[in-house]
Amino acid sequence: MSVTCTPYPSLVFIKEKQTKLIDAPCIISGCLDMEKSHDFELKFKKGDKYKIKIDARSIGSDLDPLVVQKDGLGKELKRVDDEGAANRDASFEVTSTGDSTFLKIVDLHNHTGETYYYRVSFIPVVSDFEFTADGESFSPKDNKPVEVPIKFSRVAGHSADIVFKAIDLPKGWSAEELKVTSKTVSPVKILIKPDDKAESGFFKITGKSGDVIKTGVRNVPSLESTLDDYYLLTEFKENKDTKKKK
Repeated sequence: MSVTCTPYPSLVFIKEKQTKLIDAPCIISGCLDMEKSHDFELKFKKGDKYKIKIDARSIGSDLDPLVVQKDGLGKELKRVDDEGAANRDASFEVTSTGDSTFLKIVDLHNHTGETYYYRVSFIPVVSDFEFTADGESFSPKDNKPVEVPIKFSRVAGHSADIVFKAIDLPKGWSAEELKVTSKTVSPVKILIKPDDKAESGFFKITGKSGDVIKTGVRNVPSLESTLDDYYLLTEFKENKDTKKKK
C-alpha cells in the first residue's frame, strides 16, 4: 500500500452533490463505481494559474481518465485525454478569467466500477523544475565512467541553479555533483566512475534548487507506474582460477 503526503487539504468526492464547488488548492479522491461522470465547479481569483492533474492508471486504477472543461454557458473549452504513450493519466493548466469554469471527469471508454477510482489535484502553478534520467541500467566499458543522461525542464519562469547528484551508490562507485544554470540547455550528463572493485547495485538521482529537493523517476509503461531507482552493472570479469583450469 502506498500513501501520498501533501500539504494541501485531501477530500473525498461527495456523490450526493451533482457538482462539487472547488476551494483550491486541494486534492480530491473519487470513484466512478456507478456514476458515468463526476462534475466540478472551479472559481479562482482572476489571473491565478492552476495545474489540474488526474492520477488513475499510475495508482493502479482501471480508469482511463478524460477531462472536459466548459464555461458557465456550457461551451466546451478543452478536452484532455492523456500525457502520451508512457503516461495514460491526464494533466493540464488553467488560468482563471475570474468566472467559473466547469470540469467533467469520465472514463475514455465510458466504463464504471469499483476499480475506476482517481485522485485529482488542483495545485497552484509556481516557479519549479522537473527532471528525468533516461535509461534503467548503466554499465561501464573498459572501466570508463558511466554517462547518465538527464532531461530537465523549468516551469513558470524558474531560473535558479539546479544541482544534480547520484546518491546511494553501490560500493566502488563515485560521482561529482553537476550544476546547471539558467543558460544550460537540456539534456545534460552526470558521470559516475567505477573503481577496480566496483559492485553492481541500485542508486538514485536527486535534483536540488534552493530548498527544493526532488528524486528522479522513470516511467515503466509495462507496469503503468514509475520507479525512483536506477541500476549500475559492473563488467563481467572471468575468474582467474577458472581460466587456469581450462
